[in-house]
Amino acid sequence: MHSSYSVAAVVCCAIFTFLGVVAVALRQYAQSLKKQPMTIDAWFLVAGLIIIVSHGGLIIYGAIDGGLGWPIQELQGPKVFTFRKVIWASQILWAISITFVRLGLLFFYKRVFPTPKFKLADNILIVFTICWCLTSVIGTLAAYHVYQFEQPINYAVWLLVNSILNFAQDVATLCLPLPVIKNLHISTTRKFLVGGIFGLGFFSVIASIVRTIYFRRLMDLTPFQHTFSGTTVYCTIWSVIEPCNSLIAVCLPALAPLLRKEHRGLPTVIRSMISMISLRSGSNRSGGSRRLAGESATDLTQGPKTSTGESNKLQAGQLEEVSNQYEMRRPF
Repeated sequence: MHSSYSVAAVVCCAIFTFLGVVAVALRQYAQSLKKQPMTIDAWFLVAGLIIIVSHGGLIIYGAIDGGLGWPIQELQGPKVFTFRKVIWASQILWAISITFVRLGLLFFYKRVFPTPKFKLADNILIVFTICWCLTSVIGTLAAYHVYQFEQPINYAVWLLVNSILNFAQDVATLCLPLPVIKNLHISTTRKFLVGGIFGLGFFSVIASIVRTIYFRRLMDLTPFQHTFSGTTVYCTIWSVIEPCNSLIAVCLPALAPLLRKEHRGLPTVIRSMISMISLRSGSNRSGGSRRLAGESATDLTQGPKTSTGESNKLQAGQLEEVSNQYEMRRPF
């Protein structure tokens, strides 16, 4: 690694991407326990996971061989354009991934809260989310030129405005079902899951705020300042953390079957795995004891024979040595 910034980018992206994969896998397993078909929100989450994994892989590549987090004196020649390509692609992948995850949550809302007023508000937010994504992607494609250092617009300001709009969407998406949820009579398990989704959703809002702060700092920096590299890395790291955390939060409500014994949920699976491991270790210990006992018995029965054979070999060797000495002393 070229710096501690590069190491931080690799570690954070690997951990949060892995957690996102685990969350979606558990969600799909929970849905299979209920024998439910793939719904539109599940498809959006799977698509979002694919983009998140691609984004995480891009940032890891950028940290290892793409100039991300490198000292400015090492960004020379073609590496400069590789670095700019990584930043350009990261912005696009971030916008698409957070949009897919947000759409997955909004379509999940429509399935769970089918009241007419709620559906209307949900549809408005869906349209706004899609328009924001298109604006973000098209704006990046049009305004950020990899091989030109002069941009047609102030790209840093545009990124800041884009981040503020993303923050507004996070808050709106998180607060949308609150009036409906507060009137629901649900079990303790479901209350725990609802609390979890809103807790992680609140962390997603914090991640969006932190990302916006770093983009604001980036506006006042030039590529030749020593803090430019670290600020850029933090922008990309939080661009990965935000959609990953949102993905985990969206997957939480669907994990209820994993807590139920009758559906062979997660506790049952864990207990079964522990029992299998215990049985295997016990059989290995008993098998080892039997083999040790057999070897000991074999040594007791074959020990004298081995000693006799070794003594015979020794006597034969001594006779051969005496014969050789006699042949050497014998005159020709």
